[in-house]
Amino acid sequence: MRVMQLETLRSYFEVSGSFDPQQTLILALILILSSSLVSLVYYYTGNSLSNRGRLAAILPLMSVTTMLIISIIQSSLALSLGLVGALSIVRFRSAIKDPEELAFIFLAIALGLGFGAGQPIITLIFLAVILLLVLGQAVLRQPFSRVFTDRDSLHLEIVFQKPRSLNQVVEEMQPYCQKITLVRLNQDEQQVMMFLIKPQSTDALEKLQQLFQTKYKDARFSLLQYQPLV
Repeated sequence: MRVMQLETLRSYFEVSGSFDPQQTLILALILILSSSLVSLVYYYTGNSLSNRGRLAAILPLMSVTTMLIISIIQSSLALSLGLVGALSIVRFRSAIKDPEELAFIFLAIALGLGFGAGQPIITLIFLAVILLLVLGQAVLRQPFSRVFTDRDSLHLEIVFQKPRSLNQVVEEMQPYCQKITLVRLNQDEQQVMMFLIKPQSTDALEKLQQLFQTKYKDARFSLLQYQPLV
């Protein structure tokens, strides 16, 4: 009786089909290193507005889990159909709104699929190509962002108790600013002017502040660092 129980228990742990534990372990370790590299690239080059650290930390786990699933179901049609049925009831409460996050999630899943299907070479080749593309975009993005964005600009908000001429205010600001863009002009009980300005220098910004303090004593103004989304 005990022998039959042992045989039954042993049958539960028998591996169907060809399975090499040493090869699987090596592939899993390579996958962990590859997905960790993807996490580092995403963390240091990404522009996502959400917490990149949390997603970067979960990418290796996503890859290894995908490899586990593919390794289990690749030799069984019944398990494949069962997985499709199980995944059909999964619902995500928060949608992924950033395309960059979605791209790296797909990359992590693709790594797990490639290693789980026993195709590490082609997977690593495409991984190298994709990472080179991402790094190349990150390098080229820096000079282009300096030219075509306003990373050195400031939000200037001026609140006048009495109405003022917009042209006059802009003309008085021009000697101290490289760029002046009107963002908002509101007139009710108070007159509100909001500009996006790029000062000539720190000294020019200080002189601009002195100008408002001396000429527009009834005005309140505030400066805020401009943070573009790109």
